[in-house]
Amino acid sequence: MYSKRIKILVTLICLMTAVPAVRLVQLQLIHHPAVFERIDDLTKGSRHQMQTLRGQILDRHGRVLAYEEAVFRLYVSYDLTQHVDSRVTTANDLKAVRKKDPEARRAALEAVDKQQSSRENDLRLLLDRCQHFGISQATILGVIRRKNDAIWDLRMLQVWKTRCRGSELYERYRGDRIGSVKASQARPDLEAAIEDANRRLLLINDVDITEMHDPWPVLDLPTDHDVLAAQLEFLEIEHFAIAPEALRRYPYGQAAAQTIGWVGPVTKENMKLFKKDPLREYRVGDLCGRFGGIEYVAEPLLRGRRGEERRDLDGNVLEQTEPQMGQDVQLTLDIELQRDIENLILFKHPHDLHCRDTGKAVVVLDIESGDLLALVSLPTFDRTTVRKNYDWLQDPSNSGTPLLNRALNKHYPPGSVAKPLICVAGLETQAITPDETIGCPPRAAPMLPNCWIFNQSNGQNCHDFYWTNNNARNALKGSCNIYFSHLAERIEARALQEWLFKFGYGRQVPLFPPTVPAGQQRRSLRQAAGRISGQRPKNQPVTSFDQIPLLEKGHRRLVGIGQGECFVTPLQVANSMATLARDGRALTPRLFLMPVDPSPRKEVDLQISEGTLLTILEGLDAVVNETHGTAYETFQESGFAADRVRAYGKTGSTEGPANAWFAGFAKDDSGRGIALAVVVEGGQSGSRDAAPLGRKIMRFCINRGYVGHQIRSGDSL
Repeated sequence: MYSKRIKILVTLICLMTAVPAVRLVQLQLIHHPAVFERIDDLTKGSRHQMQTLRGQILDRHGRVLAYEEAVFRLYVSYDLTQHVDSRVTTANDLKAVRKKDPEARRAALEAVDKQQSSRENDLRLLLDRCQHFGISQATILGVIRRKNDAIWDLRMLQVWKTRCRGSELYERYRGDRIGSVKASQARPDLEAAIEDANRRLLLINDVDITEMHDPWPVLDLPTDHDVLAAQLEFLEIEHFAIAPEALRRYPYGQAAAQTIGWVGPVTKENMKLFKKDPLREYRVGDLCGRFGGIEYVAEPLLRGRRGEERRDLDGNVLEQTEPQMGQDVQLTLDIELQRDIENLILFKHPHDLHCRDTGKAVVVLDIESGDLLALVSLPTFDRTTVRKNYDWLQDPSNSGTPLLNRALNKHYPPGSVAKPLICVAGLETQAITPDETIGCPPRAAPMLPNCWIFNQSNGQNCHDFYWTNNNARNALKGSCNIYFSHLAERIEARALQEWLFKFGYGRQVPLFPPTVPAGQQRRSLRQAAGRISGQRPKNQPVTSFDQIPLLEKGHRRLVGIGQGECFVTPLQVANSMATLARDGRALTPRLFLMPVDPSPRKEVDLQISEGTLLTILEGLDAVVNETHGTAYETFQESGFAADRVRAYGKTGSTEGPANAWFAGFAKDDSGRGIALAVVVEGGQSGSRDAAPLGRKIMRFCINRGYVGHQIRSGDSL
C-alpha cells in the first residue's frame, strides 16, 4: 500500500518539475496544496458505478406488464469490424499512398497491411468461435455489415452537414429538423457537391463520432453456461468484451402497447432530467421511456439509481452505495381483460370486408370507482422491433398508424352516441318535454339530415311507421335523426355546448399522473381534446367552459346527430356513459393505482332532474331490450339476465369519415357496473359493426366479476 503511494508521489513530482527523480530532495513543491489534492485523488483508488434498475409496471391485480432483465452479451468494437468495410480499407490505402515522401509512404502502407492482417485474424477467430454458440458465419457477417453501414452513414451525414449547407435539402431541414435527414436523402446531395469519389471517401473516413467508440453486441449469452463458455473463448482477446445489458421485457406481448409504451436509448430531451443526481443521470446507452405511454409518463418514478463502489489502490472496498431499484407503478388496467378484447377483435371478430379501415378502439371503465379497466387501440405494434421499424410506424402515410393511441389520442365524430346528451340538454333547458313528439314522416327533410330509415328503405319507411309517438324515449330507441336535429335547433347554442362540456366533451379528460419526486416535472398521457365548436380554442389545454368558442347557429342541426363541428375520443364517450349510469354524477377516471396521487377525485353532481334521467335511461334500455331498438337483435339472446345484469346502450354511425359506434353500460341489481365505448373505423353501421363487440365485451366483464352475480340453485330472477 505505502510503496504504491510513494511511487505515485515520486512520479507526480517528477512530472510537475520535468527533472530527474534523483533531484527530489531539492524541490519545495511538495508543500503546494494542489499537489496534496492530486496525491489524495490518486491514492483514493477507483470508483465504479453499477447499472440502474428500472421499476416494474403492474396491472390492477399485480400482474407484471413490464420489468427489467439483465442479459449478458458479447460485445465487439468498431475498430475491429470496420476492417471488413471496403470503404474504410480503400480510404486507408488512399491516405497512405498520398504521402509524398517515398519512405513515409512505404511505412504507412506496411502499417495499413499489418493492421488489416491482424484485424482479419481476429475476425476469423470471432466467426469460428461463434459457431460453437449455434450462430453461422453468414449471420455474424450480416450483423457486422449492417453495423458498419449504419456507422458509415452517420459519418457521411456529418460531412454532408458541413459541405452542403447551401443545398435545397439542407435549407428544407435547417434547425431542429436537421437530424431527421436520412442517409439516402443526403447521399445524392453530397455526391453532387463532391464529385470525386476518392475525396468523399477520405473526408468521411476522417470523421470521428461517438458511435465508433461504443462497443456493440454481436452475440446474446442467454444462459450461465454460455457466459462461461464465452469468457473462456473471448475474455483475454482484444476488441471483445462480455457485459450485462438491461433489457425491458413485456410478458403480455403487444397487449396495451400504446398505453404502456416502450423504452429506447436516452434522447437529448431526457438527458436533462436527472442532472443534479450523479447516480440517476443518464449515460450514453441508457434506456428511457419514449414519448407516448406509461414508460414515458412515469419515467421520474421508474428510473432507478446506480450503485457505486470505491476501492483503494490495492483493490480494497473503501465505500459502497447499493443501487436503488426504480419505483413500481401500478395501473387500474386489467391486462387479462385487455387481452381478451384485443384477441376478440383480432382473431374471433375479424374486420368486416365492408369496413374500409382497420382501426378500432375500446374503452372500458368501472362505473363506481372510475377505474379504467381496458384501453384498446388497434392495430398495435411489437415493442421488441419498434426501434427498428420506428420510421415506418410513425409515417403518416401508413394508414394503420399503430403508434397512435386511438382510445385517448384520436377524435371522431360521435354520431348517435351523442344523442343521449343532446336529449339531456333539450329536456333540462325545457326546449322539449319527455312526451312531446317530433314527427318523422316518410319524406325527405327540407334540410339535411334525413331519417336513416328513410334512406335505407328508398323513401318507403320512417320512424313514424314503427310508432306514432316519436317522443324522447322512442327517438333514442330508434336513433331518429329528424328528432335530434330539430331538437338541437331549439336549444340555445351556448346551453347546448355547456351540457356537452359538462359531460366531458371539448376538453381532455383529466387522468391525474402519479406524484413524482420534488424537482421533477409531472408528465401526462397525450390526449386529443375533441371539439364542440367550429373554431379551436385559442388557449390549450381547455380548463373552463369560457375558453370554448361559440357554436355557430347553423351548425347545431348536425351537432344534434353527432356530426358537423363535434368530435370526441372514445374515452370521452365511455366517461359520459358512466356519468349517466351514476344518475348524472361525473367522476374523473383513474388510471394509476400506485403511487397514490393526492389530487382529489370528487364526484360532481350535474344536477340533472329525476324525470330527465328516467327518460334517458328508458331510451337506452329500449335500444338493447325492446323490438325495433337499434341494438335489440344483437342483445336479445345475450343471457345477461341469468347474471342479474341489465344492459343499456346506444349505437351510432357517421359519414365523412365513416365510423361505427356502440356505447353504453351494464349494471347488476347491486348497483355495480361497467361503462364502455367501441368505435370501428370505416364501419357502416353501429348495430352491425360495433354493437356485437360491445355485447361480447360486456360478457367478458361479467365473466371476470366486474358486474353480475351467477344465480345459484333456488334463487329467483
